[in-house]
Amino acid sequence: MLRSKFLFFLLVPFNVLALQNSACPILRVATHPNYPPFHFAEQNRLVGPSIELANKLADDLNIPIDVFPPMPWRRVLMKAKKGEIDIIVGLKKNEERLQYLDFSNVPVFENRMSVFVKKPNKSNINSWFDLIPKNGAISAGDRFGTEFDKYSDTFLQLSSVRGQAELVELLLRNRVDYIVGGHLTVSTILAENKNTDIAEAFTVNTGLIYLAVSKQSDCKQRLTEIDEKLLDYLTKQSFIYHPDLSL
Repeated sequence: MLRSKFLFFLLVPFNVLALQNSACPILRVATHPNYPPFHFAEQNRLVGPSIELANKLADDLNIPIDVFPPMPWRRVLMKAKKGEIDIIVGLKKNEERLQYLDFSNVPVFENRMSVFVKKPNKSNINSWFDLIPKNGAISAGDRFGTEFDKYSDTFLQLSSVRGQAELVELLLRNRVDYIVGGHLTVSTILAENKNTDIAEAFTVNTGLIYLAVSKQSDCKQRLTEIDEKLLDYLTKQSFIYHPDLSL
């Protein structure tokens, strides 16, 4: 009898672990291929703080991780919609994405969204209204919060390109009047290229970005644990990313 009780208590932790792992046997991770400084492609693999965070989470939750190679952002979103990707690290919440993604309650990074222009045009573009007669561009698949997304869909002339670097190039070549993108992302690209011709015109929103789990993924059952870990990292300051733009 004593032996049976001992075996029961011995096996409980292993049974709990087995149940957890069956709920998320592997963590398939992907994100935007060109969104520095948070995540970007390097030698056909995703790198950056977002990937470091995903690896830390997987390690702390004792889940094997598989980071997808870089792929177009729209394909990442489509694969997550189908449940072929479990987690996307580093994206904004909006109504469309909430239909197929469950977002963490705890944000992972801060990256306000801004309108950028060539410096000579800065005095002419100071508000959403100023954008209406202009031609702008965004990175394909990017969204900027429900309010601005609805406004842009209704009133703005926006073309889309593959990534943030292409956005900056469009503006530098005067192909568009303005671009909309993440403040830190565009600023990083400008700093890396020592470019001083482009300036931030105004902020679209404050720009908290999150981790999201596909509603079709078994890993959504671990989202509460993921939130607890993210909050723990913030509380203990064990994973806080402070970008250095003095490149």
